[in-house]
Amino acid sequence: MGAGPVQTVVLVLFLLRQNPVQETAAELFGVCQATVSRRWTSLLPVVEKTLRSHLIWRVCGSR
Repeated sequence: MGAGPVQTVVLVLFLLRQNPVQETAAELFGVCQATVSRRWTSLLPVVEKTLRSHLIWRVCGSR
């Protein structure tokens, strides 16, 4: 996987959806674990801010 912005977004969304160990994501995307960590740290706040108004948060145990 290159260092492109689209691949970085896909990686972060994959981490959010599947919740894999970073080493596993690194292997699947062809990068090292440190790269996964850096991209996660840099892009997660942007994704959170962008999606915040589109998400419905539920408290466990409530309906």
